[in-house]
Amino acid sequence: MMTCSCRITLKNNSPKVLDDTWMYDFSAQTWSAMSFQQNFQYVSQDCVSTIGNTLLPGPRAGHSVVGASSFALMCGGFSSFNGSLHMYQNDSDILDCFWFSLDPFLQWKPLKTVGQTAPTQRWGHSMAYSTLGIIVVFGGVSKATQNALGDCWFIDSSVNPFSGGQYVWKSCNPPPGKSLQPAPRFGHQSVIYSNSQTLYVYAGFAFNGLNGIVVHDDMWILQNFNQPEVSQWKRIMAATNKPAARAFFSMWLEGFTIYVHGGQGPGGTGLSSVFSDTWHYNILTNSWKQYPVSEAAPSATQIAVFQSKSSSGHVVSFGGMLADGLPSGYVGSFSPADGWSKVLPSGNHPVARSGHMALYDESASKMIVTLGLTVGPELLDDLWELDLELLTWTCLQGSQTSCRAAVTGHGPGKLAHAASSSFGLGALTFGGITSTSASCAGQSYAAQTFLATSNTWMIDLESLSWLRINTGTLKPNARVFSAMAVVGQVSTLKNAVLVLGGATWDCFHASPKCTVPQPLNDVWVIDMARKETFPGEMMATFDGVDDFISVQLPSWYPVFAI
Repeated sequence: MMTCSCRITLKNNSPKVLDDTWMYDFSAQTWSAMSFQQNFQYVSQDCVSTIGNTLLPGPRAGHSVVGASSFALMCGGFSSFNGSLHMYQNDSDILDCFWFSLDPFLQWKPLKTVGQTAPTQRWGHSMAYSTLGIIVVFGGVSKATQNALGDCWFIDSSVNPFSGGQYVWKSCNPPPGKSLQPAPRFGHQSVIYSNSQTLYVYAGFAFNGLNGIVVHDDMWILQNFNQPEVSQWKRIMAATNKPAARAFFSMWLEGFTIYVHGGQGPGGTGLSSVFSDTWHYNILTNSWKQYPVSEAAPSATQIAVFQSKSSSGHVVSFGGMLADGLPSGYVGSFSPADGWSKVLPSGNHPVARSGHMALYDESASKMIVTLGLTVGPELLDDLWELDLELLTWTCLQGSQTSCRAAVTGHGPGKLAHAASSSFGLGALTFGGITSTSASCAGQSYAAQTFLATSNTWMIDLESLSWLRINTGTLKPNARVFSAMAVVGQVSTLKNAVLVLGGATWDCFHASPKCTVPQPLNDVWVIDMARKETFPGEMMATFDGVDDFISVQLPSWYPVFAI
């Protein structure tokens, strides 16, 4: 996932700075708007109340954002401008920064600093993050003087900002006269090669002193940037051809390779000077090479897949959990002949999710997606349809204005990570995570509590309606992450369905609490054939060899422990 916060757009042919925030799902190649409620009250499951978003960043452009562990830090930027005059969100001359977090709710929090020194307010600067937890700010355009800057600052971000962490800005400028240094600039980019604690600064715009702007193509390094008494700037002269001079481009580091894409060239404004090329620089060999862009589907866990019965081996997948723990909205198609390929549906789309259900309506060549868990964490109960021929999503039930109908009140409700399996012209689901509100002692607010359920439901693909299956008192205990399989007729069982293992959730509410769900090793079976016509008839009778008992179906009963 990637977030994009604030930018410039045109309104009535005049530039306007915005304050919206969007999240991009790399797997699905889709954007989703993110909303922040000011003075939002969040109540944990332990009834601890937190007021978040007491101060929001407001509209800004020319700012910089860098990921820092599980957070992000945004600094600087202007809120409006008139010609060459830039206005700012507040009157402070100190660089204003905001922490951003997805967990436990969407929130902004101002960076709290102590000490006598700090970088001044600016825009067009670069920010870089070291795996050691250090964030570096370099250059930009000064709020006070409107001139380009060439100063370097860093903070140690290893303290959790949402647990009262305070930070100290420190200068990473080498002593004056110790070495040559890069010209003051803006619109450049920087990265940190953590193996040697080296800051790389590349390209950007600079003022030429004649009311004009020049564009750079140089690369500079600052080794041991967090030890300014021994650090020094050094210009890198590549052994190969290099990219054309540019500014306001994208740059990132992977391993020992720096990637550069796009940007604004020296030809002025307009599309004629916008680059679309991609280059990579090898730190070890000091060489540039133009890099051909190629797509690669990201991997994920907890993907919902279904297999076509008429097309041998053809599988379609949706969603899942990415390597960083965030939900995915990726749609993929697999065939034995061609392997995996990415599917990019058009129109509105369901939010990225994991722990959901995906069903295949083969007669209509459509995929049905419902339930699941998205960022928040937020449980879902919406219902979507993907036309696999037209490659378009349609919201059948949900809260979006584009949805055909609201979610019906009859169904499992908001649910995730339930066991599920296709069954006839629909699907069965058992268990999963749901939520409830629990009052907090002596407080006016309530806490959202996540619980496991032991209910069994069936969804009909034709009517898209849910049916609660009443299985009696003997049934598997509440659980999550279990597996379900429809095995059909087995001996005297006419339509057997198995539920295997899973994990209990109750331990999260016990004392002492568990840190992870506790695994189960039991197996349960239910015969989903219709109930007998006459009460005296039994659909299945067992001989007791495996401690089975005669039951009136549909009812759950244990098989054995694995």
